[in-house]
Amino acid sequence: MINHWGDLQGAHVLEAGCGQGMYSSQIRRRFTFRVDAFDIEPDRIRVAQEDTPHALVAAAEKLPYRADLFDAILSNEVIEHVVDDRLAVEEMVRVLKPGGRIILFCPNRWYPVEQHGHYWKGEYHFGNTPLINYLPDRWRNQLAPHVRTYTARQV
Repeated sequence: MINHWGDLQGAHVLEAGCGQGMYSSQIRRRFTFRVDAFDIEPDRIRVAQEDTPHALVAAAEKLPYRADLFDAILSNEVIEHVVDDRLAVEEMVRVLKPGGRIILFCPNRWYPVEQHGHYWKGEYHFGNTPLINYLPDRWRNQLAPHVRTYTARQV
C-alpha cells in the first residue's frame, strides 16, 4: 500500500516517527537502501539503528535535515501525537524534494473505533473503543485527550 502512493524504488525515503524502525527496515529491504528515520524516543531509536543506521532522535517540528532532500516521507500514525501538527507538516514539506510525496496515515475522525484507547474516571483503558469518535469534540477529547483525529478536510 505504501508503494502504491509513492514510488519508493531507489528513492531517498524518510520515516517520520519511526519508533523501533519496523517500516524503515522493510523499506530498506524491499525498495531502497537510502532510508533515514527519526523518532523522539531515544530508546526506540537505539533499536531502530540496528537495521537503519541513519535513524536519529529528533522532533517532527524541528527536523535536522536540509531542505529538498527526500523523495518520499512516510508518517504512519505519528502526526496525531506531536505537539504542533501544523509545524510538523511544514517541516516535512520543507525537507521533501519538489515533486516528492508525503505518505501520511492518521486517525480518521469518523472511523467508528478509537484505536488508541481512552480514559475513564482518571484511568487509562488500552485498546479499541467503539463510537468515541462520533461524540461531540468536548466529550471525545475528554475521553481521548492524548490523540487527535482528522477529517479529510483537516488533512
